[in-house]
Amino acid sequence: MAKLSTGAAAITAMFSTAALAQPVLTPGEYYGVTQYTGLVDPSGICANSAGLAVGQVTTSVSTVLGFGKGHASTLADQGSATAPTGYGIQWINCQFPTFPAAASFTKQSDGSYTDSPTAKQVTTCSAENGITYTLTSGNGSSGGQTQTDKVTIIPTLKGSKASGFKLTSGNTAVAVGGTTLCYLSTDALYLNTQK
Repeated sequence: MAKLSTGAAAITAMFSTAALAQPVLTPGEYYGVTQYTGLVDPSGICANSAGLAVGQVTTSVSTVLGFGKGHASTLADQGSATAPTGYGIQWINCQFPTFPAAASFTKQSDGSYTDSPTAKQVTTCSAENGITYTLTSGNGSSGGQTQTDKVTIIPTLKGSKASGFKLTSGNTAVAVGGTTLCYLSTDALYLNTQK
């Protein structure tokens, strides 16, 4: 076997290191918790009809296909004001935009990788009560509200096959039939512990 020159060996090592320094997102089922961190709701529709409130926590199961691929979740909406009497859980199915490509993420000093998509992110959701709505987020503005949108890939612990990510959005526009009803801020954490 021919020996690599010093220059070729350095280039090979550089590409090997770059290949290792990538975020990890294992395809599969992720269990999620979302907290509502802000609500701009001048008409009170989102609070009164949908039961949204700052501090509310919902849980979900999300199917993740990988970087640059799909992400769909079923949420357990525990705070809905329209739930049947005596019960407080309803489901919401959401089809999220695709994850950014792995190369879009930037490594942070804590070992995580982050990406703040510049394009608007539109999520389509259908609720148990028959209402279909959209969530539009991004890094810009909408209706006079400053929007923020960030995806964080959590570093995998040494020796672990678990992977996880965070979705943090500020002032996501919640719309039904093309009419924006309110702006919701969320912080969500998803973990996959399958081996």
